[in-house]
Amino acid sequence: MSYLTLPLAVKKLFGVDLAKNKSLKDLIYPLARLPKLHRSIAPNFLNVRYETMSCDSDKESILLPRTSLIKFNNAVILQCIFANSRKVKEIFVDLKKRQIAAEIIQMIMIDRQTALGITRCCSFYTLIKR
Repeated sequence: MSYLTLPLAVKKLFGVDLAKNKSLKDLIYPLARLPKLHRSIAPNFLNVRYETMSCDSDKESILLPRTSLIKFNNAVILQCIFANSRKVKEIFVDLKKRQIAAEIIQMIMIDRQTALGITRCCSFYTLIKR
């Protein structure tokens, strides 16, 4: 299986140099990162792999499989809408939250020009915040 580092994946998908955009980096890494304690219990929804950067360092590179590029692309877009990486991860693993998120996005994109659409969007957003 072929892997990409997160900066390379971002460059490939969005044409952005992650090293020059700290705010984007701060949004993206929490999507892929999983605490060491949980790695053996529950895999990350992106199926990332961790690799030690060098023998003198405890730092690890996060490697994204090429097969997860579309999922990563979608997660970054959802991160722009929902802003909380934990909620974005839940959307990928919880069918009910995914359905609610889809309804919210549909309302944002389709019903955005009516007051009723904005009201419905706000009420659904309170559901997903739980």
